[in-house]
Amino acid sequence: HTEADPDGKPYGPFFYTEADVKEIVAYAAARGIRVVPEIELPGHIGALLTAHPEFSCRGEVSPDQICSMAIYEDVLCVGNDAAIRYLERVLDEVCRLFPDEVVHIGGDECPTARWAACPKCRARMKEEGIGEVRGLQSWVTHHFARYLEKKGRRAMGWDEILEGDGCP
Repeated sequence: HTEADPDGKPYGPFFYTEADVKEIVAYAAARGIRVVPEIELPGHIGALLTAHPEFSCRGEVSPDQICSMAIYEDVLCVGNDAAIRYLERVLDEVCRLFPDEVVHIGGDECPTARWAACPKCRARMKEEGIGEVRGLQSWVTHHFARYLEKKGRRAMGWDEILEGDGCP
């Protein structure tokens, strides 16, 4: 069972191969067009959580998440160091494939209910001195912005990255 797009057809799964990315980047470069990749986090991450449910706060997710564009309660467990390291490796690959200095890290429409109930997320809050669950959004934004900065890149995101103490 998959949720359908408004046209009634199932959504996804979609992906690009490395060869596809190289072709797109070369095509764009030849025409003076920037290609800014977006790796959505910590919400809108259903495809990753379907492949790696251990990166969610509950260790399981609805299989429909990979095929739907809806907003789901299951988001990245930002208290899970393995999940953070995995996304760092994803960003390493993005930086290898895309030459633009900007990498979009999403940050929008991320529910916090799972974080509030998650022992790992609560531990991250305590460790980082974060007083409110919503502060985890700022923490994860700062973490990945700094990570990209060390790689000579600049993070970009949707307006929600300004929540909490803002963007770096």
